[in-house]
Amino acid sequence: MGGAGALCSAGLIMGKNAMCIPGGCATDANCKAAWRCIPGSAMTGYGECTNGASGEPCAKTSDCKAGLQCHVPIVNQPGTCK
Repeated sequence: MGGAGALCSAGLIMGKNAMCIPGGCATDANCKAAWRCIPGSAMTGYGECTNGASGEPCAKTSDCKAGLQCHVPIVNQPGTCK
């Protein structure tokens, strides 16, 4: 598992050999303890692990640490905790 978690691409990326995607996730189980999986775009088919710190990905403000808000500049795309 990578520093932020990791996901094996087997079955996710068709026509490609399986590989480890550092920081990638399908569920919270792919992330480090106390981190969560933020859904990615439909194009990638996987999300990103986040700890909710400033600059980390988010889907909603509750994904961010206290005092931070999730800024989502593009609808249906991950935002950033700020």
